[in-house]
Amino acid sequence: MNPMSANTTYFPKKLTLPTQFAIPRTVAAFLFVADLAGVFFSVGFVLWMQFNVPIEQLNQQFNPFASGIVLSGLIGLYIFDAYRSQLQIAIVWTRLRTIIILIIVSAFSTVLIYLSNIWEANWQLNQGILLASLGIFPLWAVLGRLIAVIYMRAPFGKVAMKTLLNSNRWLIVGASQGANQFKKDLAELYPLLESNARPLSGVVVATQAPLAGEELQTLVNYRLQGVPIYELPEAYEQIWYKVPPNLVNDNWFVFTKAFKLNSSQFHQNCKRVVDIIAASVLLAVLSPLMVLAAVAVKLNSPGSLLYSQVRSGYNGETLRVYKFRSMYQDAERLGAQWAMEHDPRVTPVGRWLRATRIDELPQLWNVLNGEMSLIGPRPERPEFDIKLAEVIPYYKMRYSIKPGITGWAQVMYPYGASVDDARQKLSYDLYYIKHYSFALDLVIALKTIRVVLLGKGR
Repeated sequence: MNPMSANTTYFPKKLTLPTQFAIPRTVAAFLFVADLAGVFFSVGFVLWMQFNVPIEQLNQQFNPFASGIVLSGLIGLYIFDAYRSQLQIAIVWTRLRTIIILIIVSAFSTVLIYLSNIWEANWQLNQGILLASLGIFPLWAVLGRLIAVIYMRAPFGKVAMKTLLNSNRWLIVGASQGANQFKKDLAELYPLLESNARPLSGVVVATQAPLAGEELQTLVNYRLQGVPIYELPEAYEQIWYKVPPNLVNDNWFVFTKAFKLNSSQFHQNCKRVVDIIAASVLLAVLSPLMVLAAVAVKLNSPGSLLYSQVRSGYNGETLRVYKFRSMYQDAERLGAQWAMEHDPRVTPVGRWLRATRIDELPQLWNVLNGEMSLIGPRPERPEFDIKLAEVIPYYKMRYSIKPGITGWAQVMYPYGASVDDARQKLSYDLYYIKHYSFALDLVIALKTIRVVLLGKGR
């Protein structure tokens, strides 16, 4: 290969997790398949032991309700991070976390089945079968995760990891500030960087200057050989699922594909229908919880139950959002301030409401009246927007769609209260705006449930 330039750098191919955690997607897929097989094994084993029912008979009688229970159980495991391979490294934590997760999921499934009396009409869901199966499956699930741990720690597992690193690499062309930041970000993912790896797996063009003829021809040859070529923003999308605003320009917004939520009335209408249905269901289901939250707020400190703020909305128009009051009365008498960690203005009950995101539930009314969506960039206060728009390029692009109660930035980036944090969150908002899909909304919804159940909000 002819050298591209003195500013060409080689890095290993991207992984979604640090290298010491082996091959994350492969491990996650193995755990999912193993859990699915474990469900059938557990039920089949109990049926065979108690009723001498052959395993083949399970395939002959499809039970939609039972299948829904299995699906909800696997979704529950996903919500509680049971398929994140880095959590499988610590054996003790693997056992403890898996058992806790399975207790919660099993308890939910048991209550659901018992309340519905479904077992009376379905012998597959007999109480004895259910309880015995729930006793076997945790052992199976823990065993599967121990196998994953053994694989990742075994010599052949480490060899597979090293082979993956040494056989796939990025070629970075350019020495701009963006390229240097890209190499720094990659270095945080990879503790081992080698310079003699082959073959080439992808090229990142990190310069806006015209390439020389020989360099351009080399890239053309790579493309014809099947090697993918990425511009720097695309590389960030592939690896970190975000679009740093300092790496894009007007041409990028004009010529890049996607942005279907901005350009398609059909997708906007579909999203609106989903918002109305989901917000209505959530209000009906969570109304008892909202009543309890209101009582807790009132008993904890004097003041109103709800707190309202003016926020920036779609196309920069302002709207008034409502939240359960989580701060002491007159907490902002000195003016608008960013919330901070261990904020003294937050009440004890308010801290719990924020951790579980329950304080945001009144905004379901904003969704129903069309001012907000369930999922989208979080609306910011106009006072902050003015300052942020002055220092962050394309900041106002986040309001090209309706703001949301939760969003990609909220589930991918920890809570922040600075200009740099706002810049990082904008990069995730831009990714969401560009790549909007129902599947992405579903992922955000599941990750939001995880935040709520684990109390990771703020």
